Amino acid sequence: MVPSLGILTKIISKKILAKNSTLKETAQILNTIQELLSFQKLAVLGTQDGCQPWGSLVAFVSTPDLKHLTFATPRSTRKYDYLARNSSVSMVIDNRENLARDFYQAMAVTAIGQATEIEP
Repeated sequence: MVPSLGILTKIISKKILAKNSTLKETAQILNTIQELLSFQKLAVLGTQDGCQPWGSLVAFVSTPDLKHLTFATPRSTRKYDYLARNSSVSMVIDNRENLARDFYQAMAVTAIGQATEIEP
């Protein structure tokens, strides 16, 4: 089974527009996010077990409209158990290379949503 994470693009757009961005700037930012998601293969999935947060490295793919991220995890994993109990999740995708220039050039996107199990 493959849990899927929905990204609310309307929330991303509202946050960008709230910073007085023009429609052109908003489109450029969304294009940059789409490029980041298409080139990166790994993300950090944030889950929660009771009051304890957990981060797990996962391979993922995104839909072109930025509405969903999909990742696979076996049912025998701790993250699957956490997702079954609490479907609220986050994913952090970044382009860092562990170089000094990352402090100035790296970017990251955080997606929040609900994980749902989908049929393969």
